[in-house]
Amino acid sequence: MGSLDAIVTIGLNMAVLGAQSVHGGASEFGLFRRVSPRFINDCPNIAFLPVQGKMMLVAWLKRMFGIFSVPRLERAPRRKVSRRTGFERLETRAVLTATYSASGSEFIIDLNSAGDLQISSNGTSYLFTLTNGSGGVNTWSGTGTASVSGANLTANAASLAAYDTFTIRRSANFPRVQFLDSTGNYTDNFNLSMSNGTLDRSGCITFTGNTTFANSGSLRIVTDYQVAMLANSTLTMTNGNLSMSINMQAKPSAMELSGLMVNSNATIQTNGTGQTTIEARGGNGVSSTVQNIFNNKGVAVISGGRIIGGTTGNLSITGYSYNNLTFSATNKIHGQGVFVYSNLSTTSSPGVPRTPDNLSTITSRGANVVVTGYGANDITANMMAITASCITNAGVVVGGPTFTTANDIGGLITSGGNGTVT
Repeated sequence: MGSLDAIVTIGLNMAVLGAQSVHGGASEFGLFRRVSPRFINDCPNIAFLPVQGKMMLVAWLKRMFGIFSVPRLERAPRRKVSRRTGFERLETRAVLTATYSASGSEFIIDLNSAGDLQISSNGTSYLFTLTNGSGGVNTWSGTGTASVSGANLTANAASLAAYDTFTIRRSANFPRVQFLDSTGNYTDNFNLSMSNGTLDRSGCITFTGNTTFANSGSLRIVTDYQVAMLANSTLTMTNGNLSMSINMQAKPSAMELSGLMVNSNATIQTNGTGQTTIEARGGNGVSSTVQNIFNNKGVAVISGGRIIGGTTGNLSITGYSYNNLTFSATNKIHGQGVFVYSNLSTTSSPGVPRTPDNLSTITSRGANVVVTGYGANDITANMMAITASCITNAGVVVGGPTFTTANDIGGLITSGGNGTVT
């Protein structure tokens, strides 16, 4: 059979199959779309038709019957492929510094990269500000009742009406949280969950200026690094509870810092019935310089710092020094669990009484005061304490560098009202 005869014969067959397709023969003229088994059986020679013949057949059938509508096939755009590696190039995406969400009456902030979260209150709203984000990125993303403008997230009056608990947690290394000087009070509960066993250490949680939790607002901190009360800062609780767990995870952070540092006239205090519970472990850093002798304590209340419990219940403080410290002859006051100490000048007039306002102090307004300290478990420290009269490996240390008279001591642990001291 000649090629022309073949084309005519197949064209006639297709015309017949056009009618058969209504009964399930060729699906939408399956020659150009999907071919059914019946179409293949009826026209076995179609598979052997040369490509040029097929093109002629299509043109002929369109002119004869007007029954074919062959869509134009568009090829999908190809994605760029790296010539060097053979992998697809993916678009650059910046990691969001923080996200926020809501769960019932709880507002949750997740810190997703290194940087600072600064918190303040004006009494009617809370301001959360991102700074020093990774790569200069300080962005928010999320859902919940809050107002976002650039690096600022504001929990406004509607937010405070909707939520009674604000939780801040981390999913990245080295975020820091800073409570800034506030003109108003916090009236809700705050939970800072900054400890994550799958990540390295986080940054410090610091307080500067005045931070006050009014009514029954509570503050709970769990972190694997340090909490620092900076010079002249004040953290005040009214009837809400204060709880701190600092560097108490299974693997302590190898930091050169004390767990809780209350420094230079800074104050942690409870004015009402709230309970205060502090548990902290120091780092493993030591120093031969005088200005850095306050490292690696569990709890360090120094240079006029104060921790003051409430009117009832207990003020409970437990401090752990980091074990397995490395000491030298110049490191003479390291390895203490709780350290209440003022670095009084030796030029001070001898015999001049020190008032409670000038002393580093742990006390209460009537609550029982329970202070427990665990010194470093280190053989070298024990030997130094014997041979060099060093204050090492001690559970609780209260005092100062001058011991010539009773009036020259620099620390005090006491209680107010009918509270007891243990």
